[in-house]
Amino acid sequence: MKIAMRLSEPEKWTGGVNYLFNMAQAVRQHDASTAFQVFISAHNVAGYRDRATATCGVAPMVLEETSKITVAKALVGIHDQSVIQTFRQAGVDVYFEASGYIGPSPGVPVISWLPDFQHRHLPGLFSKKAWWLREVRFRRIIQSRAHIMLSSEDAYNDLLNFYGKPQGQVHVVPFAVLPPKGATWDSGEQVRIELGLPERFIFLPNQFWLHKNHGLIVHALAQMGDAAPCIAASGSGKDDRAPGHFDHLLQRIASHGLESKFRILGAIPFSSVLALNARADALINPSLFEGWSTTVEEAKALGTPLVLSNLDVHREQAGDRALYFDPHSPQSCAEALARVEPRPRWQPGETLKDGAGALSSFEAFGQLASNVFSKVRSC
Repeated sequence: MKIAMRLSEPEKWTGGVNYLFNMAQAVRQHDASTAFQVFISAHNVAGYRDRATATCGVAPMVLEETSKITVAKALVGIHDQSVIQTFRQAGVDVYFEASGYIGPSPGVPVISWLPDFQHRHLPGLFSKKAWWLREVRFRRIIQSRAHIMLSSEDAYNDLLNFYGKPQGQVHVVPFAVLPPKGATWDSGEQVRIELGLPERFIFLPNQFWLHKNHGLIVHALAQMGDAAPCIAASGSGKDDRAPGHFDHLLQRIASHGLESKFRILGAIPFSSVLALNARADALINPSLFEGWSTTVEEAKALGTPLVLSNLDVHREQAGDRALYFDPHSPQSCAEALARVEPRPRWQPGETLKDGAGALSSFEAFGQLASNVFSKVRSC
C-alpha cells in the first residue's frame, strides 16, 4: 500500500511535519510493505529528501503549493486535474489529507486528519478571513469525507458539539512517539551547562504563541518570590497572529525582575530540546488549548514528570501521572510548580519501565493507524 501525504509550507508547520514522519515510522514498523509517498514543493524537497526516503520508504516527489485560485476551486468542488494525474502516476492507494482541502475527489480514497478545533475555542486568535477559510474547509471535510481521523476523544467530542455527527466514519487515533534516542540525563546535563541553566529547572518547549499562555507562568513566578523555580523556555518568538505578543512577554518578565527565573532559550536544536526534556525536573505546558501534545508524549517516553494545564485533552493524554493547574489562575500554577521535586540523575536502563511503555504505545499507534489506512483503501 502506498499512502500519499503532502508537506505544505513545512517551514511554518514543524509540529505537523514531525507528526507525519512519526506516523509513517510507526505504520512502517508495523507493516514494512506500506510506503508513504511524500509530496513537497520544489524549493523544499532537497531539505527533506533523506529524511523522507529513510522514514517513508520512497523518495519525495514534487507537487507545487496550491494557489489561492486552486484552494478556492477545491472549496467549491472543482477538481485539480494535475493532482489527480500526479497521484495516478505515483501509484497512490490512499491520500492522507493533513492540511488544506484537496477537493471532493482526488482520484483515490481519502482520509482527512483534523488535528484540533482551536478556531472554535479561541476565535479571537484568527482574523475573520482566516477563521472562515478554516471553518469552510472543516465543513467541506466533515460533510463529504468518508473517513476522518482525530487524535483524541476530546477532539471527537468537539466534532459532535460543533458540527453534529458526520456522514463518514470517524477514527480516533492518539499518536505516540518512540523513546528519543540519545536523550539522556547526561546529554541533558551537557546542554544545561552549555546554556548556563541552574541545576534545577522546569522545561517549557512551546512556541511563543499567544494561546501557549507563557504569561501565566510569569505571574505565577512573581507570586512565588525566592521560591520560584527556573523555567527554561525554548521556541520561536514569532506569532503571526499576535505580532507584539513576544515583546510584551519580555516586558512583563523584566518588570517583575524575573530574567534569571524565566530563561528564554530561543530556537535551539531539536536534539537539545529532547536532551533538556530528559534532564528537567519536569515539563510544563500551560496552554489554553491543545490538540494532542507531542512534547507531552516525548516527556512520557522519557519518564519526565509533567505539570499541565487542566485541559480535558491533557487529562486524556497524561492521566494521573501529571500535576494539573487552572490555566487562568497564577495561584493555581504557582501551587503546582511548588510541588515539583528534584529529579535524581538516571541512566537509560533505569527508565526501562517508561521506555517499554512508550514502545508499546508506539506499536499500538502504528497498528491502529495501519488498520485504519487498510480500511480506507478497501472502500
